[in-house]
Amino acid sequence: MSETGTATATPMRVTVAEEIRVMLARRRMSGAELARQIGQTQPYLSRRLTGEVAIDVDDLAKIAQVLGVSPTALIGAGITEGYGVSPAQRQHRKHTAPKPRAAAHRRPVGRTDPDRPQLIRSANRR
Repeated sequence: MSETGTATATPMRVTVAEEIRVMLARRRMSGAELARQIGQTQPYLSRRLTGEVAIDVDDLAKIAQVLGVSPTALIGAGITEGYGVSPAQRQHRKHTAPKPRAAAHRRPVGRTDPDRPQLIRSANRR
């Protein structure tokens, strides 16, 4: 968010790159291993995974195949949650959203059972 409180749009290439990095982390796969499997060099893929350069659709299809997901799963996160919203921003929104209030489970105050005498403390008691 900017200082004025409005959200700044993240370029789609950054959103897709972040989604790929998240999937790589979940699979405990390095960027170098992914680059090798798609037939590219590590620096080539690194520039794309940082969002510096947009990912080619052919590379996106190869990456999706290696990760075992559809290409739309890689770009869908940005589209379904709002264009240009990165996974980190979505995660932040989840944690800052107001939580529904749970019903209060408190013991009633005062005498609850008329057959049971309450303990009355004397003011003179030490």
